[in-house]
Amino acid sequence: MILIITLFYGCSQSQTVTEDKMLTDFLAIEAIEKAEIHNNYGTFLLSKKQMENLKIELKKLQYEPNQNIKAGAKGVSFTINKKEYHLSMRTNGEMAEIFINDESLVFKTNGLNLDNYKKK
Repeated sequence: MILIITLFYGCSQSQTVTEDKMLTDFLAIEAIEKAEIHNNYGTFLLSKKQMENLKIELKKLQYEPNQNIKAGAKGVSFTINKKEYHLSMRTNGEMAEIFINDESLVFKTNGLNLDNYKKK
């Protein structure tokens, strides 16, 4: 009985830790060097101010393990330490997918709306 309780407690603890992860646990968002948006207004590089706003929004992305989504055309490509990443948004904008070290990770966007960015 004690073994069952210990196993149950251990499994529930690891799930809680995983669910609390944010995009910042996987990538150094502050180190983004440049970013390019793909949205309803076209494809364009972000200004310095827009990039700072994007970093704030990206820090809010919450990891959603064991999810598969069909990503739409909207997304953002960004560079960190000369490595490029592409975050693709689901059509309704509630979820996003990014590949990190060849692994697909899904995040809840928590209000990130790429159509708020327009070419300057």
